[in-house]
Amino acid sequence: MKFKTDIIFWANINPNKRGSFEDFISKLSKECKKEGIKIIFVLGNDICSIVKKQFLENFVQYDLISSKSSNFLKQVRNMVTKYKPKIIHFNFTPFCHPAIIYCKKIVKTKIIFTDHDSRERIGQDSSIYNYFKLLRRRFYAYFVDKFVAVSDYIKNNIVNESLTEKDKNKVVLIYNGVDVDRFSPSKDKTKLKREFLGIKDTTNVVTFIGQLIYEKGADLLFDCAVSILREGLDVLFLFIGDGVLHNELKHKAKSLSKNIRFLGVRNDVDKLLKISDLLVLPSRWGEAFGLAIAEAMACEIPVIATKVGAIPELVNDETGILVPVEDVFSLKNSITFLLSHPEKRKLLGQVSRERVLRLFNIEKMVKKTISLYLELL
Repeated sequence: MKFKTDIIFWANINPNKRGSFEDFISKLSKECKKEGIKIIFVLGNDICSIVKKQFLENFVQYDLISSKSSNFLKQVRNMVTKYKPKIIHFNFTPFCHPAIIYCKKIVKTKIIFTDHDSRERIGQDSSIYNYFKLLRRRFYAYFVDKFVAVSDYIKNNIVNESLTEKDKNKVVLIYNGVDVDRFSPSKDKTKLKREFLGIKDTTNVVTFIGQLIYEKGADLLFDCAVSILREGLDVLFLFIGDGVLHNELKHKAKSLSKNIRFLGVRNDVDKLLKISDLLVLPSRWGEAFGLAIAEAMACEIPVIATKVGAIPELVNDETGILVPVEDVFSLKNSITFLLSHPEKRKLLGQVSRERVLRLFNIEKMVKKTISLYLELL
């Protein structure tokens, strides 16, 4: 059966947890309905029950694709045939792919491509490989009507890597946003610490949220944690997420298991942030944005992170501390400094939330996305 719709929002992800991107889908669906925009969300088929409930409550219409399929063009062709959209908005999908050309030239749809890609910039050397990579990106960029950059860092990457001078107006900056009602300061952090984690009121909680991979620097925080705990500080380190480093780090932490906990992928990140005293993200790669950072800031949690990618657009001297990449000495000193200065943490946290309300609010993200849709419809 064929349906007529305005927009296919393609997000090649598996919503196996309730994160800020799932919150965005819910709110975008609701606002599109108010504007009379028919939108269908195409997602990976591994949706957990909590997200299913969230989507049901927010009237999210979605279709599923097999996350195991490698034939992206076939998936796109099938969905386009089924829904006959005027716009396809690609998220978390391959950019330099024939599906882009198929949608633009064969089906005659308009193309929006949101770049979420954490990466280093192309063209840092003059190799033939980089030259052809740039040419390839510029060829495919010709078929895209609008690029959405989730940060200035990504915007600059798109302009430098993908666009000719005359096409620079194709790029729209729409910062990622978080639900500031869901991610809000705790009214009684000490009580929550006792009830949720079973720890003393005075125990400080340092949290890492993200994939447990080399690029995210989970191993760097782990090394700092071991060093800090050996000095006798009363700190609990939480690692939230999963990845290739999980088993290795968990094995190393056996003797410190009371003070280093690996919690895996969680649906209650908002609650865990409310009982945290610091968020630490010692990333090695160019973060496209840093949703976990924005979520922590909304909860009035100061952030210690590396000065890389888009992170300096979120974190500055008034909201946290930026350290050089792979500088474990500076990372450890920053953690111990803020743990020993609660009033400084409180001040940084308050300014952090104000910054999120002003720049990284999910309502603002939805409003700008709707405006883009209306411009192209």
